Amino acid sequence: MSLIGTVVVALGYAARTFHLPLVRAEAGLRLVGIVSGDEGKRGEISQSMGLTAYASLAEALGDERVELVVIASPHVAHAEQAVAALRAGRHVVVDKPMCLRVEEADRMYRAARESGRMLSVFHNRRWDGGHLALKEAMRCGALGELRSLELSMNRHGLSRKSRWRNEAGEAGGRLVDLGIHLMDEALQLLDEPIASVTTFMQRDWAEADVESHCTVVLRTVSGRHATLDVGSLTRHVKPAYVAVGTRGTYVKFGADPQERALAEGNASLRVEDASQAPMLYNSDGVSRLPIVAGRWEAFYENVAQAIHQQAPLAVTEPQMRAAIRILEAARQSARDGRPVEIDGKSVELDGKPVELDGKPVEIESAS
Repeated sequence: MSLIGTVVVALGYAARTFHLPLVRAEAGLRLVGIVSGDEGKRGEISQSMGLTAYASLAEALGDERVELVVIASPHVAHAEQAVAALRAGRHVVVDKPMCLRVEEADRMYRAARESGRMLSVFHNRRWDGGHLALKEAMRCGALGELRSLELSMNRHGLSRKSRWRNEAGEAGGRLVDLGIHLMDEALQLLDEPIASVTTFMQRDWAEADVESHCTVVLRTVSGRHATLDVGSLTRHVKPAYVAVGTRGTYVKFGADPQERALAEGNASLRVEDASQAPMLYNSDGVSRLPIVAGRWEAFYENVAQAIHQQAPLAVTEPQMRAAIRILEAARQSARDGRPVEIDGKSVELDGKPVELDGKPVEIESAS
């Protein structure tokens, strides 16, 4: 089985911290090069990293070694670059969010189907330890029937690592950048269509045109709900997860340590402290649940397996489209100051209904 030649587009924080180390760690992928419009970074890529440095995506698509394109550029460029790569016959992974509007998602969706190539989004938080531990607590019945979720990703201050994230024109702000993680997690955990989205948003940063705090409430068709809390104004730690069920309540504090471990190149930091263990509250009292180690490597393992047709794709096109529909509805709700109703059962593509929980299109093998 041949290795899948892979190129990463853009050499920013996301590429350096997440995509490059995880692509290198996957035995089924072979990192060929990196695209950068920055001449200084291209020198680093070719000299220090020993990889091919491409000045543009078009140049990378002209290299026959490239089979998989990983797009880690600013959000505003995702749709155009993904469609170009798919039409050129390449498989595509896009850093979250997939794009900014449903119309863009549909163009990407259509390009993937027409080319027979894989399209997926780096929704790595599905493999956070807290998410995996909550899924296990739900699977074994410790929570009973899930009734509500509270998911939080809060920090204090504007982004210092990637300044473009603080500019609305480049699709910055916590709702787009981090809130999309919570939307994807909520969709996986609730596991039913969303009926409405309500957003409350505040803007307190004089030096930036993005929100300071945002709360999104998702209501499902059966009446359950998820509250997604994300912002840059919080000075006190909130639980990352609160899941309320008919038999118990799951509470988990602490950010998943994988980002810090990857950023610092220190695998020992991946081990969570015992104080971060999930807690289960029920009629018997309070108990600590086992810490589940997060494993973001699973994303690229699955991508390689899906391209070789050895496993179904984990993050599928309909799931991605559903997350963008909710993101779009959340932004609309914030603008209009009212809930936005959603038909979450299907979408129209070229006049034909596509079930959001349908199977992804078959892709051609790289072998």
